[in-house]
Amino acid sequence: AGDVFMEQGDYDAAFESHEISLMIARRLAEIDPSQNDRARDLSVALSRLGETKFVLGDLENALAYHKESFEIARQLASLDPSNAELQRDVSISMSVIGDIKLEKDDLVAALDHQEAAHDIAERLVAMDPGNAVWQRDLSVSYERLGDTLELQGDLTGALENYQASVKIAKVLAKIDLKNETYQEELSIGLEKS
Repeated sequence: AGDVFMEQGDYDAAFESHEISLMIARRLAEIDPSQNDRARDLSVALSRLGETKFVLGDLENALAYHKESFEIARQLASLDPSNAELQRDVSISMSVIGDIKLEKDDLVAALDHQEAAHDIAERLVAMDPGNAVWQRDLSVSYERLGDTLELQGDLTGALENYQASVKIAKVLAKIDLKNETYQEELSIGLEKS
């Protein structure tokens, strides 16, 4: 329900739904801490609440929720380093924290987080080059690196990252012509580069 409210722009209702979801997820994770699925659900609930706070402009609380989500994701990934989905969770968390740091004008920390997320995205693509989800994640990570470098004044570095993003986005958009997300991301990448 919270996701639907977010799509509709009703952020207060989204926050309320995500907050209830978080309370339930936290309670379930506390009942049986050995259940990694429950810990992952808690991480996702924290992330969604963080997204809502971010949209509402509450960067401090958004960052706090995302950091807690990241710690859970990192811990789960360390328990099973070969699990690509868990590694992806870490990458996404790092990238989102980087986005928040960027909004807070902490460009050095933003770049550190985006680079860490990018490293994981590159490893996932190396493990399974034909995986379109991993390819898209890598394309997005190049774009976010480009955004951060552009704000730091490194236009050459920004352009290189934007072009790397577009190269991947072109392949994805060509493979799936009906995928609106791929088409939109290609368009945005071309604008930036």
